[in-house]
Amino acid sequence: MKTFLSVFFLFFLFHPGFAQSAMINAEGRSYTGLNGEWQAIIDPMGIGDWRKVWEEREPEKKTDFVEYAFKGGPVLNVPGDFNTQMPSLTYFEGVVWYKKTFRYYRSPY
Repeated sequence: MKTFLSVFFLFFLFHPGFAQSAMINAEGRSYTGLNGEWQAIIDPMGIGDWRKVWEEREPEKKTDFVEYAFKGGPVLNVPGDFNTQMPSLTYFEGVVWYKKTFRYYRSPY
């Protein structure tokens, strides 16, 4: 019975029905390159998810306090690592939030 189950398992493990097909004609497709300069937020405490930094809130009143903002922050190159681009982050092990604005046009096909 063990032999049967082993053969049965191996058959379905290597069966071509479970294989993923490769993307066809990738070079012929139009694409938007995301390499280049990205705005960044250094998040040493790892609370950007809790603070919802992606909402990009701006102070509405003089008494409002917004701790994290992409505006006026560092700009980092992608692809690349933040540790070598900013000497102050050489030994940093934490979260860095990236933002890049680009236009996306949906294909009619």
